[in-house]
Amino acid sequence: MALVILSITLLIMVPVAGAVDNTTVFGIVVDANNEPIKGAKVSCDSQETLTATNGSFSLQVFYDQDTITVSADGFHETTVTVDAADLGRIMLEPVSQGTSLALIALILACGAGIFALQIYMTRRR
Repeated sequence: MALVILSITLLIMVPVAGAVDNTTVFGIVVDANNEPIKGAKVSCDSQETLTATNGSFSLQVFYDQDTITVSADGFHETTVTVDAADLGRIMLEPVSQGTSLALIALILACGAGIFALQIYMTRRR
């Protein structure tokens, strides 16, 4: 009988002990101008959430998971160390627009080259 009571007690206590291992972290995701970023993805392993209109988020994480990842379209992904429940403001750096402009210039240059080749081949006939 004592063994049955001990077994039942352990079964009840195991889920409670597991629940103590996690916490909720929160913060605000902003851009370089300190403006909130709506819809940024904040994740830690299988847990993820999106930021609200004001850039705020909360996410439940385990104590032993010490980093979260924050990403948004048009911004570089960043990793943040979880050292307190309040992570404060997390600033995302914008992706350089120069890369996009360089790609457009390359496409236009290739298109112009193909067009010039077509004119040359037509005149050659």
